[in-house]
Amino acid sequence: MQLIVNGEVREAAEHQALGTFLAACALPSQMVVVERNGEIVPREKYDTTPLKHGDVLEIVQMMAGG
Repeated sequence: MQLIVNGEVREAAEHQALGTFLAACALPSQMVVVERNGEIVPREKYDTTPLKHGDVLEIVQMMAGG
């Protein structure tokens, strides 16, 4: 299936949960904030939030440093 991630088309496996998608992208779930179709997804729901063809994700990765 196709997703729009940060403005770019990305392929993902059918029936994949958000947490699985993040892991496949090597993004640690505790270091990102995800908006799906205009709504923030609570971190504790990443593993139970199913992705669907055409979903629009905005993923912001937190950075350490100063």
